[in-house]
Amino acid sequence: MELVSAAIRVMRRQGLLETTTRDVAAEAKVSPGLVHHYFTSQDDLVAEAFAEVAQEDLRRVRAALEASPSAGARLSTLIDSFTPADAEWPFLLWIDAWAASRRHEAVRITSRSLNQSWVEMFEQVFRDGVEDGSFVCPDPRAAAWRMLALLDGSAVQVLARQTDVSEATVNAWVRETACREAGLSTL
Repeated sequence: MELVSAAIRVMRRQGLLETTTRDVAAEAKVSPGLVHHYFTSQDDLVAEAFAEVAQEDLRRVRAALEASPSAGARLSTLIDSFTPADAEWPFLLWIDAWAASRRHEAVRITSRSLNQSWVEMFEQVFRDGVEDGSFVCPDPRAAAWRMLALLDGSAVQVLARQTDVSEATVNAWVRETACREAGLSTL
């Protein structure tokens, strides 16, 4: 839908928190009333646009996972998908969505669902590794949550430029943690 595409363009320029129905209407060259005809609230529009961006990222990562030959390769692929330099704008959109989630129910519901998809991908990789004997991981679900929390937190620090630690060092730490979670010596 053109309104969602327009919202994505506006969010790319201004961020999710600064996107208004009026801005989206101007971008799409329609009246704000038409936007409200299709979306009951600004939150619904922003949540749908955020979902579109995040779903595209999920599709890209799932395709890469399918092409990975082993659980170890899939775990490495998931870690690589979080490299902020590769996808800075979509990750900044996540940061905005997390901030908006506290007050905007549609964004909260959407971000929670999308986050759950990431947890499930990590969990499945850990389960696959346990099933094929390449990983020793007593609790794949907990390992998935810990990995996602570490990746999200590390990416926030790198993108916000709040650390003097290089992105390469952060990535090395993440890989070390993934090895511990999977019972591997290297990844």
